[in-house]
Amino acid sequence: MASQPDSIPPIWNSLQPFREVFLSSLETPEDQEAFRRVGDVIHSAVIETGGHLPPLEPSMVHVDLAAALADLIYLESFLRLVVLASAETFTLEPNILRLALRAEGWADGLASVASEIQEAIAS
Repeated sequence: MASQPDSIPPIWNSLQPFREVFLSSLETPEDQEAFRRVGDVIHSAVIETGGHLPPLEPSMVHVDLAAALADLIYLESFLRLVVLASAETFTLEPNILRLALRAEGWADGLASVASEIQEAIAS
């Protein structure tokens, strides 16, 4: 079994608890910023109080992968909504429309990764 890391990986120092996809659904920029501030407090508390990853239990791998799977499925759906919304908007500039339509391919890629994770968890 691989050894346990001594500290939280550096990438975690730049991650936020609330995804921008979620924040974009809030009505006002002030509400979005309030959640970002709360997220900063949560993030700081987690980073400052622990500093070390807990021992990884085998069952936690399934829990973590299930959490990642849920995020992938949510993001896939969000990208498909971008495609649908762009199809209903006839005033988009051609370059913006092309960008929006690329989201369908990205959603397909996420669906493929999600399917692989789901199959791996199930086996």
